[in-house]
Amino acid sequence: MVRLVMLLIALSMVLVGSSAAEVAKRTNSWTTLEVPSEHARLGRVYYVKYPPHSGQVTFVSDAPIERIVGVSNAVVGYLVAEVKNDRPTGRIVAGAFRLPVASFDTGIPMRNGHLRGGMFFNAAEFPEIQIAIKGSEEVSAIKEEDESSTYNLTLIGDLTIRDVTREGRVPARVTFLVGSEKTKPVGDGDVLVMRCSYSVKRSEYNVGAGFMPPDLVDTMEIDQFIVLSTVSADEAARKEGGDPAGKKFAVLYSDFDDKEGAFAMGETFLQDHRGDADVLNAFAWDLVLTDGENEGCFKLAMKAAMRAVELTHEKNADMLSTVAFLHSEKQEFEKALAWQRKAVDQKESSEHPERVEQMMKRYEAALAKSE
Repeated sequence: MVRLVMLLIALSMVLVGSSAAEVAKRTNSWTTLEVPSEHARLGRVYYVKYPPHSGQVTFVSDAPIERIVGVSNAVVGYLVAEVKNDRPTGRIVAGAFRLPVASFDTGIPMRNGHLRGGMFFNAAEFPEIQIAIKGSEEVSAIKEEDESSTYNLTLIGDLTIRDVTREGRVPARVTFLVGSEKTKPVGDGDVLVMRCSYSVKRSEYNVGAGFMPPDLVDTMEIDQFIVLSTVSADEAARKEGGDPAGKKFAVLYSDFDDKEGAFAMGETFLQDHRGDADVLNAFAWDLVLTDGENEGCFKLAMKAAMRAVELTHEKNADMLSTVAFLHSEKQEFEKALAWQRKAVDQKESSEHPERVEQMMKRYEAALAKSE
């Protein structure tokens, strides 16, 4: 509900029925959207950081007998900024976002389930909230420096929730940052930060029809903070030696709460990449970072990691370290240490040999403490 509200609000300040602008589809990784050529040529493309490094959307429903606060971190999409003389002008000329309904978290599982149900967002039939940015107006500069610039503007776009689409205008603030060491935590490339605060009426989108105070207020307040960069999640995954399509597991598992679909996808992915050690090793890390405490994730990660070690004939220190790490996550420090010693023997094959030795010392200390 969080995310959905956030974007739904952002694009529905003025509620006027409109024909829906087409929203770009997800790429094979599901972590970003395909940017149409007609959008790409309009300016510089900034992609939503995935996974995000901070909360993206917060919504508040402040009813007489219950105050509901929700947060979502599953927004994917892009914005296109107008550029002149290699600098953003502050004008947003196009964009698109998708937000999985199942990603809304209010801190209470039962309440989350209600929000996904047919009476509210109906995630089974309408799994995503969609937003199509059509442009912006009233652009004014707040700060313009060599490495950063900030602008106020009004975004114009279509918001689709369930089967209802409405055009809206919402005030926003955007900050452009030139890529540097300070922006590295966000990712490579230049950065765009978008902030919006607005209200939305859920009844306008047939959400929770019949629920009014004291059960749930009609108008919800949304605060949106989205970080984007000029390097997409797909491009970042390729730089790490992985296949971007492997990221789809985390999206299905976490954002759509589709565990069955995620594991089916994971098994197929492993079979399709049985001969690529780099991809398998990267996928093992994706799995354990998604939910290392889940036995299914752990077993699939170990299967991928062991196959990568097999393909490299136990000569790649980083892949040996992955197996060691997986054992350490299970508190199997003796096994972790055995594998890490193999990694140390091959440390020259690692880009970070000092880290390989550091991990061995860590496992030695953990084993000693456990005995």
